[in-house]
Amino acid sequence: MKKIIILLMLITVWGCATKIEKTSFLPESRQATCESSIGNDAVKYISWGIGKDNLEAQNDAKKCAVYCCIMLDVTGGCKAMLNPEQKNDPNLKQYLENFFKDNSFNDFVSLTNEDRIDPDKRIKTADGRIKLGVQVVVRYTDLKNELKRAGFIKNFN
Repeated sequence: MKKIIILLMLITVWGCATKIEKTSFLPESRQATCESSIGNDAVKYISWGIGKDNLEAQNDAKKCAVYCCIMLDVTGGCKAMLNPEQKNDPNLKQYLENFFKDNSFNDFVSLTNEDRIDPDKRIKTADGRIKLGVQVVVRYTDLKNELKRAGFIKNFN
């Protein structure tokens, strides 16, 4: 019986010490508000990101803005680029995983307040991570053209 208990304890300790690989490169946060359109080519969001530090949270906020632009209708009147039928494309999930994993999304975004973080939009979470709200501009037309090139948008909706 002692050997079983010791074995279980060792397995538990080993399991806790094992490095967990990141299984998804999609944004952790899915919280954004559409702030304004910038001409016909871009949209500005207040986007929230989560990370172990400001840089990681900013990166997640950029991912969140792009993800919302593609997939989610958000407060402020911005509609998702893809319609429900397009969102159900069996290849879309893998495409988005790769798109965020290889940082391709960075070609379509910029932060407008990167050096000026509003203290009201920087929150320490219960688990010690940072939740950060930043202004993110998504180059809407370029992103839509990329999704057309990839075959997810057949024509302009």
